[in-house]
Amino acid sequence: MIYDVSHRTTYRYSTPVAQSQHIVQMSPRAVERQRLKGHTLLIEPAPTIRTERVDIYGNRVVLFDIEQEHTELVVHARSTIGVTAPRPADFAATMPWEAVAASIADSTLDFASIEDARTAQERSQFVYQNATAFLAQHDSAARSTDTPSAMRARLAALDRVRETMGEALNKAPYDPVINDYLFATIGQREATIRQLNTSLPAGMRLTSY
Repeated sequence: MIYDVSHRTTYRYSTPVAQSQHIVQMSPRAVERQRLKGHTLLIEPAPTIRTERVDIYGNRVVLFDIEQEHTELVVHARSTIGVTAPRPADFAATMPWEAVAASIADSTLDFASIEDARTAQERSQFVYQNATAFLAQHDSAARSTDTPSAMRARLAALDRVRETMGEALNKAPYDPVINDYLFATIGQREATIRQLNTSLPAGMRLTSY
């Protein structure tokens, strides 16, 4: 069976944005029972810088930087996918619920494969980055110790780390440590910008520092 998938995301800003940086993963993977027959990614306004790579999990990653004033950003991915029918389920090969419960209760995590461990690592990283961003916005106790000048210094340091990790990634694109540090840095930068915006007067948003 062939599927034509259209995924359009639109961001609208209440005030003009002078510069924005983004990472998107909007290309379906070619995996068992799924073949990617075609893919396009349209970004408006057109990015000043756009780079692509494949991360350690096999996902196509697009990083782009828009360096012109804009009030709307559109990211439109279109994909054509060929999908084959699944094999019949082998219920005898699945883990019983009692074993699942025991594995969750066990404080020591055991993984069935490297792929399982990588999936858990990716999920944990995603949860951590989102939790950090949420706390930056809503936890007043955590915000009380951070001044705008300290956060600007943090942003400058994170930008230097991101640049260094980006250069290292060009030399070793599949290195898991470099990938993890790069994505952690980007997540912390986004969280810091959100946190800094909460200290600005109503209606104002950070565009540079």
